[in-house]
Amino acid sequence: MSLHSSILDLATVYNNDDAIQTLKNSTELTQLANQLGYSRYWFAEHHNTKFRVSTSPDLLAVHVAAVTERLTSVQAASCCRITAC
Repeated sequence: MSLHSSILDLATVYNNDDAIQTLKNSTELTQLANQLGYSRYWFAEHHNTKFRVSTSPDLLAVHVAAVTERLTSVQAASCCRITAC
């Protein structure tokens, strides 16, 4: 039996970076995951926050597929935050 490892990326904005730098950081992480033999790379969907740029995980997943070779499945995870009104 083989173990398949995955990464869940929240596309978090760190140290006052902008969205472009955050996406570059995620791209670098996907390429490292590719080199290390990870099988999947997931993006969590988040809205209405200035600290996440993953509002469209489907588009991010397509980007990851374009810049990696060994990730066998790039899928998007959908997470919803429910707040009381």
